[in-house]
Amino acid sequence: MKSNIGSKYFFYAFAIFVCIILFSYALCVFPIPGSDSIVFLPPALSYSRGLGFTNPLYFIARYTDLTHANKFNYYVPLYPFLLGSLSKVRPGIPTIFFFCALFSSANLLIYSKVISALWEQEPRPLFKISILLSVVYISIYLLPTVGRPENLTCLFVFLVYLLYKERDKIGNAVYFLQMTILLSLILSTQIVCYYFCFLFFVLYEIMNSKNVYKTILWNTLLLCCTLSLFCLIVQLSPIGLVSTINGIRTHVDYVFTRSDRSIELFIYYWLFAPNNFGFLILFILGAIFFIREVYVRLTRSELIKRALIALLLLALIGGIVKFILYASPTIYNASEFILPLTAYVIFNINKVGYKSQKAFMWTAAITFFSGTVIFLRTLILFADDLKHEKNYSVAKAVISKYAGGNRNIYITNGMWTLFDDLDKLKLFNESNYKTGDTVIVQQAYGRFPDSLRDKCTIIYDWRRYPEEVRFWGMKIANGPHDYSFVICKIK
Repeated sequence: MKSNIGSKYFFYAFAIFVCIILFSYALCVFPIPGSDSIVFLPPALSYSRGLGFTNPLYFIARYTDLTHANKFNYYVPLYPFLLGSLSKVRPGIPTIFFFCALFSSANLLIYSKVISALWEQEPRPLFKISILLSVVYISIYLLPTVGRPENLTCLFVFLVYLLYKERDKIGNAVYFLQMTILLSLILSTQIVCYYFCFLFFVLYEIMNSKNVYKTILWNTLLLCCTLSLFCLIVQLSPIGLVSTINGIRTHVDYVFTRSDRSIELFIYYWLFAPNNFGFLILFILGAIFFIREVYVRLTRSELIKRALIALLLLALIGGIVKFILYASPTIYNASEFILPLTAYVIFNINKVGYKSQKAFMWTAAITFFSGTVIFLRTLILFADDLKHEKNYSVAKAVISKYAGGNRNIYITNGMWTLFDDLDKLKLFNESNYKTGDTVIVQQAYGRFPDSLRDKCTIIYDWRRYPEEVRFWGMKIANGPHDYSFVICKIK
């Protein structure tokens, strides 16, 4: 008889517990939303309130929308459009993040369902613990307040992975229809994600094909159907197809001029960034298993298959250089594959020989444990936020009292969630303010700008002192992750 701790029900209960924490973060709008949330979520908020599909805060909208209405036409629309539509039930920031948490929890629960059988059957304690901790590890990639489309594409990509694994159990027509819908949803949410997902899909189709020419024809038809459904989805969005395509074209010109890449930035974002801690290790493990798998297939394939596989691999490598490595922070274009990558690594570790398995197992275990430490750190910071009452609901009341009536308000990135009327806000930079303007500077993730020190009068100081966050005497953060801020008036 199996112990309770070894049963799949314990595993599910553990996953549900992690999901409850993510929902708690969402409802409290914690941590303070990251910088990219200001790119994608204001249109969802505006749309949910019947104020149009617009973003007055992101500067790119001024260049992509020639009507000067700040329309959200600089990116494919599904993520903010879906959030805005769902949030109409109760328009507001907590509602938007609730649905973000819902997507995150769906990711975790589906992953747990897939991996639970292996965890239940696995007798080795280290491997069992690794599988359990992988659930916590994945959750650090799924914080609701990150506010990027990968919150949704992670789910779609994993469903493609699972659907492909079950393709022999599903009728061809149903399989084709489901795959077309999933791929078109991915393309409508994040174009780069679609690029990699479709290439990997076609690569495995070719490797497993018994008739290469039939496979090429089938996937060409799939591509055409996916593009057609994508065009329909975008056309039915508030902005429409033509305006969106034109806006994206303009946006791309700005995107690929980024220069934020260096060895130091690469190491930080691929190894130490809290939202994807240790991703490089899993990426390398997955690459080792993938290269070995492709090599075995190549040695057993005819010439036409080898040529097509080589061509697809070149497209994948070129895409990694072009769409991921061109800027270090764009790791999200790779880390959105965290669910199938983690499942792929764990299942392959279980298959390899004993000598190699031990090294792979320890590497994965240490990575998952490290991610669990990051998860616990965020949980401690959440408790610290509640303890000091610098949370979203209190901060919103403070803002309303001390800055609500001001006309020209400049904010740093995370402060937009505290305002109901986004049209009265502008994003602060070092040169765009003037005498009489109000500037609200968040304490989280940064310091008070030196350029303001002698040019402003503090209206209200709602910062925390001391700034360091400690737990049992250990420093776990240089500053608070809550809504503490300072309100200033330019002299």
